[in-house]
Amino acid sequence: GVLEAYQEFWSSLLWPESAVMVQGMKNFLFHWKQRNYGDENEGSSVSGAASSLNTYCQSTFESLTKSNKTHSSSGVLEDSSKLRRSLESFVYGQAYQTILKGIESSLERQKNNNVSDALFTMTPQQFENRLEELQFVQPSHLEIACLHDDDDGAITELLASPIKDLISMDAYYSPYEKLQSILSVYQGVNASLSSALNKGNSGNASVLPSADDVLPTMILICIKAKPRTLLQNLVFIEQFALPEYLRGEAGYAYTNLYGAVQFLQDLKLDDDG
Repeated sequence: GVLEAYQEFWSSLLWPESAVMVQGMKNFLFHWKQRNYGDENEGSSVSGAASSLNTYCQSTFESLTKSNKTHSSSGVLEDSSKLRRSLESFVYGQAYQTILKGIESSLERQKNNNVSDALFTMTPQQFENRLEELQFVQPSHLEIACLHDDDDGAITELLASPIKDLISMDAYYSPYEKLQSILSVYQGVNASLSSALNKGNSGNASVLPSADDVLPTMILICIKAKPRTLLQNLVFIEQFALPEYLRGEAGYAYTNLYGAVQFLQDLKLDDDG
């Protein structure tokens, strides 16, 4: 699996023949971290950080596949996609705190300067405050017909898996891994809705959730999970994920989560709630 591939990749870095490559990684990351990626100077923007890091990962991946320096007893690293993802996990693990600081600075700058094409109009703190303000929200507020209001905690329990998956996104550092977390959230939402729709539906054809229920439930998941770095994670994926990672179901899941965040951000709250 993914963990096995990463463990074997990590082990391969300890081999004597990997010494030059490891030193090259250290040198690249040392110099890469020296830039202030929170400002928008030439080459120092978040998009500049993404471009340089992805270019480095691509060139290192090509070097690894040509030199065949990642032999493994199980042969798991002979799968080029697993090798690429293991490399990304390692590199992004080393670079992530620098990236996160740059994204947070960029979000603050865009808010302060009223940047028109900004991905989000709130700062992370403002969005966190918004989620706190919306803790009263129930399925009926979002018109999720198949879910009753959570007076007894049953809905929170039903949605426990996607809530956990959304919170766990912070445990991963590479764009691919974070997208897989979002995909798990989306799949968990669909599974939870399917369970609610088909409760007591013995012997009949299963009812599948519609998009009209999925997006509002994604909104509800965001409110209940209250993830502190959700905006940062979405900007990170938008800027750093390879185009092929955003295709298919994972890309659709990302679009749904992004739509949920936009709804929450743009929601106008009045004094009556």
